[in-house]
Amino acid sequence: MTLLFFSGAPAQTGFESGDMDLFSRSRRLLLLLAILSPAGSLAAGWTAKGYEIGQEGGTVIFTVDRTIAADGVSTRTVFTSPEGGVLVREKLDADASGAAVKYAVEHLQSSTSGVIEVKGSKLVFSYTGADGKVKTNEEDLPETWATGPTVIPLVTKNWEKIRKGESVKFRFASWERAETVGFEIFQKGVEKAADGREVVVLKMKPSSFFIAALVKPLRFEMKPDGTFLEAMTGRTLPKRADGDRFKDLDARILYTAK
Repeated sequence: MTLLFFSGAPAQTGFESGDMDLFSRSRRLLLLLAILSPAGSLAAGWTAKGYEIGQEGGTVIFTVDRTIAADGVSTRTVFTSPEGGVLVREKLDADASGAAVKYAVEHLQSSTSGVIEVKGSKLVFSYTGADGKVKTNEEDLPETWATGPTVIPLVTKNWEKIRKGESVKFRFASWERAETVGFEIFQKGVEKAADGREVVVLKMKPSSFFIAALVKPLRFEMKPDGTFLEAMTGRTLPKRADGDRFKDLDARILYTAK
């Protein structure tokens, strides 16, 4: 089960029933969340470097580059190996109202791909394995959900709640599993970064005991105002080569706004 924000990655969007998205509540919220960037301001995107956990500042095992479209919502993200080869391509598309409606992953390492689409009141999944077989599924659109590039906007929207010590529960849409999985995210504490800056540490973990046995909790390090993801430690989109197979990779990712 791959979580990235985050494609790695820092920025994501949740949806709620009724208006189907988090953006339409107000223009101010739209500008704050729809940029899908770790920075809390309009930007061209962000870059990131992935390291082995515990080896921050050592050898870079992959790099990430996210470009934000002129609409301020749609994004394109590329994960690249140290040798320059493309590992994963990820894209998030939005409709005219600014609501994210389609998330797609092309995983070149494993020759797999997946698409998640919002169709009416449904969340529709399609996953293509390395053997070319296609798995499809659909679920009722959850009241609150997020996927790779839409987790941080969900965090930002609920920042005051999280800072008060409350937990935010949501359904995470997995392109590989072609289904949603329950997760919760909450504040773990406030720490000092290596350069002395203060960061708010969040923990994101599966609600299910069985999923928790497969996926370690993710750790996010946010600016105190909740507008920028400084670092993430946990499951990533790139995988680790193991002979002719690929295994899930947990890594530490450091983000920089363009």
